[in-house]
Amino acid sequence: MVEKLKQLLDHRVRCVFADGEVLVGDLQFVIEEDDSIIFELVWSNRPHKYERSDLRPTVRGKISEILECDADKPQIAPGPPSGN
Repeated sequence: MVEKLKQLLDHRVRCVFADGEVLVGDLQFVIEEDDSIIFELVWSNRPHKYERSDLRPTVRGKISEILECDADKPQIAPGPPSGN
């Protein structure tokens, strides 16, 4: 998992944790010695855990608690209908 996380540095990721929390954020650091990742939070399925602010919170997660983590696929808005 650590090598995969290192490859995802500076990318937007979607991580699923053992406690069921799903986080989407911009991955900033992978700290092997501390079993941690640090990222700027974009979205969580548990938003009540984080203070509301105009700034995105910086969140630390435990690598050992990550079940899966992949590059987040951007949401692409559908284009205008074609006039066939």
